[in-house]
Amino acid sequence: MEKKTISLGFIGTGIAANDLHWPAIEQLGNKFNVAAVCNRSRSKAEAFALKCNSTMVYDTADELLADKNVDAVVVAVPIELNYGMARLAIASGKHVLLEKPLAASLDEAKILRDLVPQNRQVLLLAENFRYHKAFTKIKELMADNAIGEVISFCWNDYKSLHIDNKYATAWRKNNQYPGGFIFDGGIHNVAALRMIFGDVQTEVSATKSVNPEIGTIDTLISTLVFENGVTGNLNLCYSTNGFEQNRLLVLGKNGSICFENDELKLYSQSKVELLATTDLSDSYLCQFDDFYNCIVSGAAPQSTFAEGVKDIELMVRLLEA
Repeated sequence: MEKKTISLGFIGTGIAANDLHWPAIEQLGNKFNVAAVCNRSRSKAEAFALKCNSTMVYDTADELLADKNVDAVVVAVPIELNYGMARLAIASGKHVLLEKPLAASLDEAKILRDLVPQNRQVLLLAENFRYHKAFTKIKELMADNAIGEVISFCWNDYKSLHIDNKYATAWRKNNQYPGGFIFDGGIHNVAALRMIFGDVQTEVSATKSVNPEIGTIDTLISTLVFENGVTGNLNLCYSTNGFEQNRLLVLGKNGSICFENDELKLYSQSKVELLATTDLSDSYLCQFDDFYNCIVSGAAPQSTFAEGVKDIELMVRLLEA
């Protein structure tokens, strides 16, 4: 039987749509067809429509959502607009893929979670770290007791994020949500750690603004104690000077796991084994593939609004601890 092609609408055609979403959709062949787009800047919408061969460019989300030829929508707007746009999209009855984080506040996130329907309408939170092959593999290794009892972990995520970085957009620098870049970027780390180790029982943290030009908070140093007893550190700094690192190290009694520079390695006393070489772009591909399969089959997505609420709950606690 020939596979169904899902007609997509894009609400928001900025960096996420252009650099992350469209390259993934292109690789999925005939699973998706971008049928309609809209953006606050019509010129950006028209440029994106040209890139993905979209047939319709709308000036407003309301017009796009009224298009009966659109089966599903991707909502990729500034964080403070997520709540309003998501509610409109859900009310339209179309399937929705909503860029993370779920909302700009915990209260808004909980409302969106409670709107999840009981029918076949798919609502997927686009938290691509839940589809990242390195983190899903680490979760499998934990389940298989590959390194024995976990002693601790440490995740250092250090970036030199300057004012001229493409992600230093006006809405990020003048954030209308708590935590600035730490909330926006750190929600990925929180989602991955929760997927690997479960929910957090207690936490202690400190925050700082090193470079006020890029927003309110750019540094978070925290210690987390998970309900399963695992304890570790999450250290985020997006204003380092000349030094960058993104390394997750999990220490166990019988070995260790390290993910750094796209390589996942298993360490033991006798050897070092390269388990996988990953590409971040694969996580977006897997994310859209899950969206398609859920629409076709009626299954629940791997990344849900409910998990998105828990991610924000933990991030708010870390920012306030």
